[in-house]
Order: sequence, then C-alpha cells, then structure tokens
Amino acid sequence: MTNERIFTETPKSAIWDRIDILTTINGAKKQLESSCQSYQSEIEENLLLNKAKGVAFCIRSARELFKQSDSKNLTPSLTSLYYGTYNLLSALLIGDVRNTLTLENIEGFSKNGGHGLKTIYGTNTEGIENNEFIYCCNNGFYKELLSNLNHDVSAITMTKNFRKIDEIPNEEKHKLISLKDLLSRIPELKNIYAEIFKEQPNYLNYHSSKLYGNDKGFVKVDVSEFQNTEYLKTEEINVILNIPVEYIFEYKKDRPDSVLKEEYRLDRLPNELLSDNPRYHSPIAANCTIKPILTVDEPLLLYFKLLYILSIWTRYRPNLWREVTEGKYDEFRSLFGIFADATERVIPNEFLNKFYNRNFVFASHSYWS
Repeated sequence: MTNERIFTETPKSAIWDRIDILTTINGAKKQLESSCQSYQSEIEENLLLNKAKGVAFCIRSARELFKQSDSKNLTPSLTSLYYGTYNLLSALLIGDVRNTLTLENIEGFSKNGGHGLKTIYGTNTEGIENNEFIYCCNNGFYKELLSNLNHDVSAITMTKNFRKIDEIPNEEKHKLISLKDLLSRIPELKNIYAEIFKEQPNYLNYHSSKLYGNDKGFVKVDVSEFQNTEYLKTEEINVILNIPVEYIFEYKKDRPDSVLKEEYRLDRLPNELLSDNPRYHSPIAANCTIKPILTVDEPLLLYFKLLYILSIWTRYRPNLWREVTEGKYDEFRSLFGIFADATERVIPNEFLNKFYNRNFVFASHSYWS
C-alpha cells in the first residue's frame, strides 16, 4: 500500500478537507473509474453514476455528523459518531466497484433488517464490562457489510434475534461479544484500559527481524513492555499472535551487557507463523496486531460495534447512562470520552485508507523527519 503524506497541524480538519473531493459527484465518479481500472471491473455508466451519487451523499452526511461531535459533550457526540461511521461504511459498500450496490440497496438493508446489530444484557452483578453484550443479526446492514468483506457470515451472526441471554442456545452463546471484548481491541485506549482493568488488552506491538544463513526462513521476535503494558504475560503473546505454544517467549535482554531493559524475546520462529510487521497502523497508537474476535480484527468494524452499544445507552437506557456519567460506573466516563476523541481522529482516516487503498498520514513537518 502506497503512502500519501499531508502536512498539517490540525489533522482532524485536514482529513475532512482531503475527503471533501468525494462529497462531489464528479470527484467520487472519477475515483470510482480509477478503481474500475485497478480491479479491471467493467460497470455500466448508469450504475457508475448512481454509485457516485450515493458515495457523495453518504460522505456529506458523515461529515455533518462528525462536525456535530465534541468529545467533551459525550452524550450527543456518541450518537452523532455512530451515525457518521454508519454513513462512511455505507460509502465504502457503495464505492466498491466489484459489486452492484447503490444507496437504494443500503436503504433496503436497513429498512428490512435495521443496522443488523442488537444489544443484550445479563442479570448478574458483575460490572457492565462483563454484563453488556452485542451480537450480529442474520439480516440488516452489518450482515451485508460482513458478506461484502468476505467474512463467513454464518460463523458470526445469530440464527435469529434473541431478547434475553437465557433464550440463546449454548451452541450460539460464543457469538455474544461483551463490552470488554470490544474495549480490549481498541488500540487507542491502551493506557486507560490498562489503568482500569490492570491487564494486557487483546492487541500486541512487536518487532520481528529476518534471520539468515542456517536460520534462513526464520525470524527473531521482540516484544517490549514499553509499547505494550506492564501486565503482559508470556502466554498472552502466543494467544494474541496465534503462535503455537511450543514457541516460548523468554523475558531477557538481547545480550548480557545491553543497557536496554529486558523484553520478551523469541530467537527463532518460522516466518510463516507471523506477519513481518504488526497489521494495524494508527496515528495515535503503537502499531499492533489485534486478536480477532469471531474472525474480525478490522478497527472500522470494531469501532462501529462499540459506538452502537454506547449510542443505544445514551438514547434508550438513561438509568444506565446516568450511572456511567455520575454513578457507580463513572470510571468509564473518561474511557468513553477518550474513545469519542479517538473516533473523530481515526475513523475518517481509516475510511480514506480503505476507499483509496492508500495509507494517508496527516502530521506536521517534524513527524517522520
């Protein structure tokens, strides 16, 4: 993926300035034509125009909603950010020239099956992080999104909608995703997550380097506490990176006389077991690989589900939301504020990366200098 660097001291506004060309029908149409060439897709002219109109409209709607957000005014912001993200995901669906979807189809998905997500809660006395859940429905917008992204929908969606956890058959309960499951997969929340839960979240920063000579085909892997958390345990590395347990990370220095701190090290790992670099790159978090949940590790989708939960709370569960803002769960208020602020910065940037299949970097001249 190629890089496009844009110099700015105000990345949140610069991102929308860069997106702005896609709010015009002609600008969106030209980019879709370019995508057709890249994918060698042939689209009838009328369909191409309808796609361009849908993309432009969805992005304009998203821009208006994101501009209404102010992370310091949390209650209305979470709903605005949810619907803004919904519109950006809609633009990605419509803007994929390998399908025939238009804005009319998006409306049909949502009209017949809603947004395709449902919240549900347990009755135990645990904290909200382990008592509030979300699941994916077998119809609606989110299911179509997963299908278009080539996920195995049957492994993610419930067979039908359930109102209570007790109604869910045992063979489907693994499809419930808790609030904590999602929070632990948002890299931009690392510091506050570790502060609240005192544990390593479900993502990992690491560095790998190729070996040569007799060790060709292997890599050395370093995992530092500095880029992760003090709560990291060696067995968690294997779980998050999906490395077989027989490969054991040791807590040691690179060499005895090194002045650097000790770190988790694996001196010899077959390179097919690990990507050369962490998969997720963020402007406000250390590069990392996220442990998939029901095969999903795409931040746009993880953010969308978490925003859905929080927007439901702010609109339909005022008693619970009061406990978050000023009651027994008020330690989460700061976490959700940081999440809203991260959404404003990360989601439009991620949208640009996906839409253009390019890595956009918005930063001042001193960044990467």
